[in-house]
Amino acid sequence: MSVDNAPVLPAREVTLPGADPMIVTVMSVDRRAEAGVYGPMDGLDAQIKILFGGDTDPDTLFLSRLAGERWWLQDAHFGPSGLPLFSHGFGSRTVRKDGVPTELDELLCDAARARGLVSEIGPGIPLAFATSSASTPA
Repeated sequence: MSVDNAPVLPAREVTLPGADPMIVTVMSVDRRAEAGVYGPMDGLDAQIKILFGGDTDPDTLFLSRLAGERWWLQDAHFGPSGLPLFSHGFGSRTVRKDGVPTELDELLCDAARARGLVSEIGPGIPLAFATSSASTPA
């Protein structure tokens, strides 16, 4: 994950159909590779903060999108108190995963593009990494 605390994308107001506006900040998006249950995992690891209307503290979501996947999936969700609603670890695909609304998926894709990590990404578009050495995981 990024070492500084500056967000990749600053706070933005997002309104989902039929819902109150929320403030979403993309804190980090980084390329990550590690061993998984079914072999190597290579993908993007992201953290967002969501301040729902009426709340004073944000929820924090950790998400991943592995190479070739078409959508961001939630790995962990912590409520405003900091207590976990669930936590599965980066890239786990051995449990049922929840996605995020298209509006949030688009923000995460924008952040990955802004960081120069991808050559192809978007809601419903398979993740393809940029070929530059800057996008290669450590």
